[in-house]
Amino acid sequence: VFRTGQYKWAHPVQSPGFQFFGAVLLFFHSCVFVAVHIWMGKSWSPVPEVKADHHLVKTGPFSIARHPMYANFIWSIPAVFFATLDWILTLGFAVMWIGLVVLRVPIEEKMMLDLFGEEYVQYRKEVGALGPMWCASWLNKELDYEPISHENQSSLMDEKADGWKV
Repeated sequence: VFRTGQYKWAHPVQSPGFQFFGAVLLFFHSCVFVAVHIWMGKSWSPVPEVKADHHLVKTGPFSIARHPMYANFIWSIPAVFFATLDWILTLGFAVMWIGLVVLRVPIEEKMMLDLFGEEYVQYRKEVGALGPMWCASWLNKELDYEPISHENQSSLMDEKADGWKV
């Protein structure tokens, strides 16, 4: 699908300096990806779901972005361009990562609000979805939230921990 190397128009310029810089950036983004997984611990899942011992992580990369893995994907798009100097490949990655963010972040935001309530509302006020509050500001808008009692919240977590997935 992404074999654009044979088409000179897909990457008309080659620059070892830029491409090395892009490769270094991609290595950095790979390290961030691993770090986010480590920081999430047992709360990580490849699909949006609530785990039995799910907890709200607010330290490390989560003190900079509520969704640091998705932020890392978005911020890696320029690195893909620099590493390949291929605008078609970069466009493909951009569509894929931005599409993932647009689809997944609202689902995960709703799950976190349901699970953590006021604690998550406060966290949302302090930390942007993908980094600084101005970054992807549409993901930082207020969400409809009705607080539920602590008893209901505990039973909600028990129900969802029994296999609730989106």
